[in-house]
Amino acid sequence: MTKTDGHRMKQSNTAGPGDQQPSQTSAPVVGNGLKPISLVHQQCLKLVFSHRFNYISILVILISCFVQGVFQPCKQEHLIQEIVVCFVFTYFLAEMVIKMVALGIRDCLKNNWHKFDIFVLCGEILDFLLEAWGTHIEICYVFSPMRLFGRVHEMRMLVTMFLDILPMLGNVLILYVLIIYIFGIVGVQLWAGDLRYRCFLEEDILLLYNRSLSPYYVSMPGERVPFICSLEKNGMRHCRDIPPYREDGNTCLLAAPQLYIPGDLATGTNVSGCVNWNAYYNVCRSMGENPNMGCINFDNIGYAWIAIFQAVTLEGWTDIMYYVMDSHSYLSFVYFIIFTIIGSFIIMNTCAVVIATHYSEAKAADTAEPLFGTVSLKQFWRTLRSWPAQLYNSLRFRWNPSYSWSSGTPLMARCWSPFQRRLKELVTGDIFSKVIIVAIFINILTIAVEHHNQPQVMTTTLQICNILFTALFFLEMMLKMIALGWTYFQDWSNIFNFAIVIISLWELGANSDNRLSVIRAFRTLRLGRLMHFLPYLHRQLLVLKRTLEEAAMLCWLLLFGIFLLSIVGMHLFGCKIQSLDADYNAKNFDVIDKRKNFDTLLWSMVTVFQVLTLDDWNYVLYNAMVSTSVWAAVYFVIIIILGKNVILSILVGIVVKSFQNQPEDPLQCPGSGSATLNPNVPGGTDRGPSNSESNSGQIKSVQVEEADVKQTDQDHGSVSWMRKVQRWVQDREDWSFYLLSPQNRFRQFCKNLVFHKKFEVAILICIIINCITIALERPAIQPGSLERGILDRSSTFFSFVFLVEMLLKVTVLGLVFGKESYCRSLWNIMACFLVVTSGVDIAILLVTPGKRSSLGILNIPHVLRPLRMVERTPKLRLTVEALLRSVKPMGNIIVICGIFFFFYSILGVQAIISVFVMYSMDGWVNLMYDGLDAVGVDQQPVVNYNLWMLLYFISFILMSFILLDMFIGVMVETFHKCQLEQRKANDPESEQQNETEELTYFYHYSPLRLKIHSICTNEALEYFMSAVILLSVLMMGAEHYENPGYVKELLEWVFYILTIVLVLEVLLKFIAFGFMRFLKIGWNVLDIVVVLVSVISIILTELKVSVKIPINPSIFRVVRILRLTQVLKTTKIKFLLRTIIKTLSQVGNIGLLFMFFFFIYAALGVELFGKLECSPDFPCLGLHRHTNFENFGVALLTLYKVSTGDNWNGILKDTMRECQSDNRGCSSYPSWVSPIFFASFVIIVQFVLVNLVVSAVFQGLEDSKQDGGGDMSRKVPPLLRECRPIQVHPVASG
Repeated sequence: MTKTDGHRMKQSNTAGPGDQQPSQTSAPVVGNGLKPISLVHQQCLKLVFSHRFNYISILVILISCFVQGVFQPCKQEHLIQEIVVCFVFTYFLAEMVIKMVALGIRDCLKNNWHKFDIFVLCGEILDFLLEAWGTHIEICYVFSPMRLFGRVHEMRMLVTMFLDILPMLGNVLILYVLIIYIFGIVGVQLWAGDLRYRCFLEEDILLLYNRSLSPYYVSMPGERVPFICSLEKNGMRHCRDIPPYREDGNTCLLAAPQLYIPGDLATGTNVSGCVNWNAYYNVCRSMGENPNMGCINFDNIGYAWIAIFQAVTLEGWTDIMYYVMDSHSYLSFVYFIIFTIIGSFIIMNTCAVVIATHYSEAKAADTAEPLFGTVSLKQFWRTLRSWPAQLYNSLRFRWNPSYSWSSGTPLMARCWSPFQRRLKELVTGDIFSKVIIVAIFINILTIAVEHHNQPQVMTTTLQICNILFTALFFLEMMLKMIALGWTYFQDWSNIFNFAIVIISLWELGANSDNRLSVIRAFRTLRLGRLMHFLPYLHRQLLVLKRTLEEAAMLCWLLLFGIFLLSIVGMHLFGCKIQSLDADYNAKNFDVIDKRKNFDTLLWSMVTVFQVLTLDDWNYVLYNAMVSTSVWAAVYFVIIIILGKNVILSILVGIVVKSFQNQPEDPLQCPGSGSATLNPNVPGGTDRGPSNSESNSGQIKSVQVEEADVKQTDQDHGSVSWMRKVQRWVQDREDWSFYLLSPQNRFRQFCKNLVFHKKFEVAILICIIINCITIALERPAIQPGSLERGILDRSSTFFSFVFLVEMLLKVTVLGLVFGKESYCRSLWNIMACFLVVTSGVDIAILLVTPGKRSSLGILNIPHVLRPLRMVERTPKLRLTVEALLRSVKPMGNIIVICGIFFFFYSILGVQAIISVFVMYSMDGWVNLMYDGLDAVGVDQQPVVNYNLWMLLYFISFILMSFILLDMFIGVMVETFHKCQLEQRKANDPESEQQNETEELTYFYHYSPLRLKIHSICTNEALEYFMSAVILLSVLMMGAEHYENPGYVKELLEWVFYILTIVLVLEVLLKFIAFGFMRFLKIGWNVLDIVVVLVSVISIILTELKVSVKIPINPSIFRVVRILRLTQVLKTTKIKFLLRTIIKTLSQVGNIGLLFMFFFFIYAALGVELFGKLECSPDFPCLGLHRHTNFENFGVALLTLYKVSTGDNWNGILKDTMRECQSDNRGCSSYPSWVSPIFFASFVIIVQFVLVNLVVSAVFQGLEDSKQDGGGDMSRKVPPLLRECRPIQVHPVASG
């Protein structure tokens, strides 16, 4: 189905399936144009408009899906499947004939869904014909289940909305592919063939010695992490860095004998040790295989595109970065940092926001009326829910149609009605609800405290508690059923409680063992009843409920899409992905089992779902590419784009829309209420209206107290000493420490000093230098070294400086009392806390000389000193305060997530930290496999012992998608409100640009210059230049590893010709517009940059200076692709570009926040985990030579890896491992420090700051819409447009 057909399908379904909605009344005219209706025509009409006919069609589709689901690609015979396929084809062929007879061929084809059915039928016919000729391409297996889209109303509307956003989705994908293509070309220019370098043996080693040695060094079997050497000095790995050879766990250090003498060599080995054969791998050359079985490299644009796409998904991107850093240069990390920020955090979030916004707009225009030929699942569900009530009423009426309580015996009626009414008042009262809630809370505590190896007394007590609580909840259920009657089952919470009670009774009757029952864990969900007493939390739950209702059909569509992609995967990769000797499936070294392939529908769907969550999806890709072909990557790219980037982006839109539709909540933001910046107050805030009101209230209270005092003096004639003290304090309220008056000379001197601009500059310089000294701290510094002494003395000096600063400010402002006292600012309180802890730390050093208190609790707060930079950066401070004001709604989401974690922790009997790791979508697949294989305590695991655990893990991940998007919803709502309040309060002064600037500058031009001006203002020139640049960029993509000579020469000539064309274009525009007028437009400046860089690259290439500089000069040629942005702004992609530009203007402050938090956590990580080491005896799962906390720089790179979610759980496990007695690489920090460190960092960065970027994208998108057309054009006055002989294109000069 083409894009045009999809658009027509959307148009035809706005009022039904076609341009005119057929009906039974108009059918005689519609069907074949025959006024007299024949009997066959009439029967066909009845079938077409019958709901049973639609139900039968859906049933046939489901049967077809079931048969395709049980397809086993490992077997050659599929007789049952072939029979069902023939039956399905026959049925839908007959269905189409009936529809054409009933509606007429012409009117039937007006419905694009009918066209799609015909398309599927033609595909099935083609499949039958090809199979008869000996070729079976299995087209029908892909398209046949898609008939369900046109027969379920909700699915049809969703697909129609998808088709509605196809134009914008196409623009998004173009921009997406363009970014990947740009970085792919850069990667090919820089690193083509670099990942093939290996350390080979010397030529005579294999000839002299009869040893079965590998021709090049292999770190371990399978070589998941290959040893890539570098010929360049800037590379991080060389052949001399190969570790010694190990044999039977021993490190070999002997040299090989000069001649091969078996007896002597054997004797020498037994007596003196073993030969270090790794020392002879000292020849680095490009003859090895690329990493990950040859799947990851930059040898050509195709493989580079795969590597860049994987990196954009932020899964396994650091492994690629480490390969490049080893082979090329340590500075290669800059490339990966830049494109992960641009590609993942900005471009991908922009694409997601645009898709979500357009879907929300299409959803708002949905009429939600069932269309012709469809079945509504909501109506079907309502009908299904009404059946029990109808059955109950019919049976009750059949048994005794005339009986009721009111018509029964008068005595029974008089007794029952008041009893039922009072019982209803009891069960619906607050006291009854509070008692049940307390019981629920205590019951959950009894469930939570149960653990392995608990005492027998505790087990018995918990069993008794379980019986008591089950009886209590059963009594609650019976009382409610008696009081409410049948209406009890109209509430979903009552139905849930009913199910839990019945299952609990069954558990007691079955005499289950003492272990925690899985069913009993569902009682934890009843904590939701506590939310009624927490209004703000209750609002978030209502948003969650509304989101679940809106996303229900989207989840069904996602499930059906996973099913379709699984069927495709079974036909593409079924029984083709073989078990390999190496482990490419996880972070440890196992053999790939059946759970990593597409051999059955179950594991095919699990694998597709794993790829959708992006957890270790790259290893599935590697296996598929090696087992089939490199084109297998297309399948996985489609899964990620359609599933992750489209459907889950729509889920983001649903969540944001749910937050926007909730009742307004007053939110104080910077500039609108309690605290605004006042530069005249050093490090303080101006309290604004709220402070003035409180001060006026204090004044009034003081006046009342004084009046009372005077009255008391008159009455009693004496004043107590307490009242004298009170009056003395009130009189000296503005005095510092009640000793220094505002007119005191020393206080005036301190005030002049503190308010001086140079004082602030000096303190700012001290903070910056102090941050540098903190960054230089590392555990490797020797205690008595000069560096250690300088750092200690500098820490003491800065502590003294900040102490003096605090004392001066306290002298000026006062400590606690006063309108603008020092402690009225949270920033000052933080500064005071840092000064006090520094003083205590210095005191400890003086008492215990020679022993540093690093790793102590008093030294850790020093890393918070960079936060004082926030205090002195106004825009950043506003962002931080806005972030702090989102703590309350964000805290509600965290509480909901906590309940969610608690429930799944009890249900899965695992630690909450494991659930949190799963929630972050990193490492959940390995945890799932461990759960599937678990048998019992102290028992060996069995593969797939408990397949039902799949429901536990997959349901958790599905809920995690929604809860993660809840963070986005909260941040978008808070950020949007704060932006509105700031704009209202600040009222920024913006200069009005004259859109009708003078365009008469060319009137005095000569005829030749007017001709040049006409050429430069013509659209044809822009499109010609864009076509030339696009052609050259595509030719750049033809470069690859080991290029033939003629290809290089051809590309050189193309580059020279293009550079000449670019230079001529710039010169012509200089003549047409003038130099200064030309430079006023930013796009023209970009053109000049492109020309200059192109010329510089030619000069550097011709001078052959590439050996003297670390950068290949040909890389500058890639800058030409930036010229494409000029033509992109003349298309619909300009909307995306405008959104990205507006986002970048807001992301600056967020980027500074990232830097501050990264600085703090990096310094803290060096203090805590700087001594951790990895070795062959103590291997690590996440830490290694590139990922550690040995110094500040590497710690920053490690934290950035954690922020992207790439194997951060492996790093967490390494920091939580138990220290061995002889292991020097362990620190003395408590075991609970590591989970708190990483969990808090992940929450702050991944769940808060990254979502701030999403909020900025939403705001940028809204601003782009408010700009209207937003063309960067000049509006020409009508008079000039009529009189001017030369037509100036709006963006010609730009």
